[in-house]
Amino acid sequence: EGMPYMVQKLTPYQVYNFGFHGYGPHQMLSAIQHGRVKDIIKNCTPRIVIYQTALFHASRSAGFAPWGLHGPKYILQPNGALEYVGHFDDEKNDEISIRKLLLKSYAYQKYFNISYGDIKLFVEIIGYSQKLIKEQYPDAEFHVIYWDKGRSDTINELVFKMLKSKGVHIHLISQILPDYAKKSSRYHIKNEGHPNALAHQLIAEYIVQRIVPARESV
Repeated sequence: EGMPYMVQKLTPYQVYNFGFHGYGPHQMLSAIQHGRVKDIIKNCTPRIVIYQTALFHASRSAGFAPWGLHGPKYILQPNGALEYVGHFDDEKNDEISIRKLLLKSYAYQKYFNISYGDIKLFVEIIGYSQKLIKEQYPDAEFHVIYWDKGRSDTINELVFKMLKSKGVHIHLISQILPDYAKKSSRYHIKNEGHPNALAHQLIAEYIVQRIVPARESV
């Protein structure tokens, strides 16, 4: 009932799903950068790459997901360059110890505010993923589906502005599911929070109607 499978059903094209529970943009970038995508996609040339994300993924890419301490770690250099430096838990240092203690705090997890640095890293990781996709597959288009409800509009608008400055094609859930803000429970798995089959179906239909035709007309 996931979006990639539904897109596959609605189009004549081969669809690959690289999503996994708890992943963030840093896992996407690592899969592209270290050849995992190329190793899996051998018999076709990608034309459309879609990444579905939300603001809370910024804390994942910064290493604040309790389950993600062995995830790929990227840092921003003073000159703005993005660098892969291994995994969050490669060094058993004070930073990791403090992070683990914070992640045990219910109050911290509930009220933790994503910093501008986390947002900047989040955006740079997505932007660099797009850059590598274009280098590896020059004819491919990179699109982001962004769940823009759940945090303040001011923060989301900052993310939109930063992503657009990198030339990223952004599609907002508030446009795909116009009644989401008022009827969000309609689109979530009950007592779980992730998108349900209806949400995936409508997003898949949007992709087929708005993204695939645009690519075909180029």
